[in-house]
Amino acid sequence: MFLLKENNLKLNEFIDTLEKEHEERIKLSKEIYNQKCVDIFEEHKQMGENAYKEYEEKKIYLKRNLIKQLEENKKLALQECQNMELNQESTDIKPVYTRRILRRRTANDLPYNGNDTSKRKKQPTPDILLKYWVLL
Repeated sequence: MFLLKENNLKLNEFIDTLEKEHEERIKLSKEIYNQKCVDIFEEHKQMGENAYKEYEEKKIYLKRNLIKQLEENKKLALQECQNMELNQESTDIKPVYTRRILRRRTANDLPYNGNDTSKRKKQPTPDILLKYWVLL
């Protein structure tokens, strides 16, 4: 019986040491887990800050590039405008009159050539004039 008690005591001690080791390992695991969580959070935070800095730098670069392009386009437009002003004196642009356009336009819309266009207009007949005067 004594051996049984002694074995039982040894077994209980062994179980107690195992439980203590288990508790220590759980504590250590929790500390490692918490530290990894903190490290991941810090890394994520740093990545966010770096991304924001990169975004701001890219935004400034694009603004400067856009301003340069706009200035170049403005210079080109001014040069073209000056060239057009110089060239405009030497050439007169005349509208092109095709048969279709001339057919659709009324006699008043036709360009004046020095010809008398009143021949083309229909003169009001006396009976129409009489009706108009009666209404007045």
